Amino acid sequence: MISHKHEFVFIHINKTGGTSIVKSLGVRSDHPRAKRALEYSQKKAWKDYFKFAFVRNPWDKECSDYHYHSRLAHKDTNRKKLSFEEYLKLPELHPQHKDYFWHSNQLDWLRSLNHEIEMDFIGRFESLQEDFDTVCDRIGMPRRELPHKNSSSHDSYTKYYTDETREIVANQYAKDIEYFGYRFGE
Repeated sequence: MISHKHEFVFIHINKTGGTSIVKSLGVRSDHPRAKRALEYSQKKAWKDYFKFAFVRNPWDKECSDYHYHSRLAHKDTNRKKLSFEEYLKLPELHPQHKDYFWHSNQLDWLRSLNHEIEMDFIGRFESLQEDFDTVCDRIGMPRRELPHKNSSSHDSYTKYYTDETREIVANQYAKDIEYFGYRFGE
């Protein structure tokens, strides 16, 4: 999302509170759909605008995404409901599917045209409101409480994992885990 009025670029990574952030900012943007930094970094605004994104613990993110897609499957009788393990083993989670970025490392969303991370601020879902306040301060908008959009109610993500599924996510998101210092259960 790009806002020329407020001079910012927001990289909206799925399941990191982005829908709530977009709703709360209440700005019209030139590019409302979720895009990676690679696509935005080709625009003139990239160099001068405040660039930010939010990330999330990969194990928590996958659990949240699973529940989101399970709700969609429940509404669509043609869609098979998958177990959490089946969901994690879907082919699009594996690196050979380079054109599919929904389940990719969050770092892959943040790399610009020159393959660098050029964000001015990377907030964390785990401290969403506090980090969103920082964003509001930086873009000159009044602080406001984030609404809860697209949230799902379920047990702690740690209850959904076996040793095998925990390792699937650890391998798939190894770059995020190393770069952001995420640990299972933290």
